[in-house]
Amino acid sequence: MTFDGLYAPLQNTEVFDVSDCVAVVTGGGTGMGLMMAKALEANGAKVFILGRRLEVLQEAAKQSTFGNISPVQCNITSKDDLQKAVDHIANEEGYVTLLVNNAGIATPNLGPHHTRPNAKWDVSAVRKYWFDRSFADYAKVMEANTIAPLQVSFAFLELLDQGNKVRADQAKAKGRKDYVRSQIVMLSSVGGFGRDNSAFIYGASKAGTTQMTKNLSTYLFPWKIRANVIAPGYFHTEMTDSFHKTTGGKLPASMAPEERFGDMQEIGGTILYLASKAGAYCNGSVMLADGGYLGNHPSAY
Repeated sequence: MTFDGLYAPLQNTEVFDVSDCVAVVTGGGTGMGLMMAKALEANGAKVFILGRRLEVLQEAAKQSTFGNISPVQCNITSKDDLQKAVDHIANEEGYVTLLVNNAGIATPNLGPHHTRPNAKWDVSAVRKYWFDRSFADYAKVMEANTIAPLQVSFAFLELLDQGNKVRADQAKAKGRKDYVRSQIVMLSSVGGFGRDNSAFIYGASKAGTTQMTKNLSTYLFPWKIRANVIAPGYFHTEMTDSFHKTTGGKLPASMAPEERFGDMQEIGGTILYLASKAGAYCNGSVMLADGGYLGNHPSAY
């Protein structure tokens, strides 16, 4: 008896190969977006990083290993900007095989967790704290974290489809039947799963992103385009910088059993897994990269 793939090569250069990957990473100029862009490019991928601040993108591109990170200025909430970015990448490369929707924001004007109302507060003070806030800030969070990634996904749909065609032709030329199908990866958060999140709308936006990605994985099946989620915990980025300074980069075991923030190799390894043959069987999956945080803060409902 023989089994398909039993004698397939298992070296990391084969299993985690992304040399034929053309990736787009939103919010790729800083933080986890840049970490993932650098990991992909260092392993052979061509990467376009999108963001609002051109000078930040240009500085980020200088950190590439092989000179294959290209900056593209784009406000992902603007359809006009998105179309220009799509047209630019279409002219430069002709197709995309991986779209990483990484760009997002925290809840604006929200103080640290310990400064927010808790059970010791009088109910009138709790009402005042929250009701006096600008709920327009909450709309901005939903737009950036949930709505914009969906808009970006559909903007790049034709290039992702073309990526499948290119890879199918490459596989055929090598006498292979299968290939790593084009994919959308959404950056969600463990904050979208836990029950204790007084940022409220941030968790809601990330929970929405996770559910939306599962819907996309089903909806895009006829076009052989996959959709998966990475849900990170605490990594040292612009968004978490003040908290990182406060903790010295360490976390209590009661918060995360690994007792530290995640690093570039860990988020980089996660995207390499999903982008390569190693993760080619994943569709509609949610990958936690949180140092065990969610295990200590599970949702009960």
